[in-house]
Amino acid sequence: MKLAKFSARILLMIVIFVLTACQSQARALSLDQTATMPVHIAPTVSPTSTAPQSTQTPTHTPTSQPTSVPTLNLPEERSTPSPSSTVAAIQVDGLLLRIVDLNHRVDQDFMYSQVIPNLVNFHNRWSLNHTGSKINRTDVLINKLCVDDLIALLDDADKSGVNLYVRSIYRSLESQQIALDNVKGDRSLVLPPGTSQHHTGLAVDFTYGSSAREVGGGFSNTPESAWLQQNALKYGFVMSYVAGHDGVSYETWHYYYIGKELAPIYERLINQGIVKDVFEFQDLINNTTDPAP
Repeated sequence: MKLAKFSARILLMIVIFVLTACQSQARALSLDQTATMPVHIAPTVSPTSTAPQSTQTPTHTPTSQPTSVPTLNLPEERSTPSPSSTVAAIQVDGLLLRIVDLNHRVDQDFMYSQVIPNLVNFHNRWSLNHTGSKINRTDVLINKLCVDDLIALLDDADKSGVNLYVRSIYRSLESQQIALDNVKGDRSLVLPPGTSQHHTGLAVDFTYGSSAREVGGGFSNTPESAWLQQNALKYGFVMSYVAGHDGVSYETWHYYYIGKELAPIYERLINQGIVKDVFEFQDLINNTTDPAP
């Protein structure tokens, strides 16, 4: 994969061709060579530690320095090319495109430099404008990149009459090991430390009725699950495990935040059959990013 390292910001230049001629029924997948994106990535190192972490945000001096890798060319569906086009600049954080799975592990250094400085207390943020709680513990942390959109999602779910709650968000390497131990090492249910999207603080496990309810297969047949599948994309969240990635069972409660800017692109590529899940989406963008000259 050409893009293996990330920093705070990626500028995506997405070229959207506006058809002015008659539309063709044939579809062609191509890489548009006219769009470039300055990308700033932070180095990632191999896993070295699974030391315990507190739910309180630690302080640590980042050990990674940014590196630049320019040019992103996104696949674009179109019929006959038109001379008329518009360019939309979309600015997103590089962490949104960081694959975390069995083949793309994160370690303590990555988490201290790229994740932990951006963590905030979810319950505290929720309590600023709400009474009660939407999560089973008041010390759970969340990446500030997605906290506002998650709160908006929960607000609108309440207005729609569904009882969505949050069960899990950020996990340290240690807490991931505890979660794995709790399912007796079943990796189809919980991945090993360093390979879970929860390490980014951008993954959310939802539950229903009460924040104390454990997540599980029963969620699939609830109005809350149906509402999420219909609406989560509007807030930048996508269901991660829909195609058996890493051998994980189909999880209707596990969503990952890619942001509202990237969500329409993800939806288009899913509908076109170009990608099957968020991991392929991230990989596609990373592999169409050219290295710096």
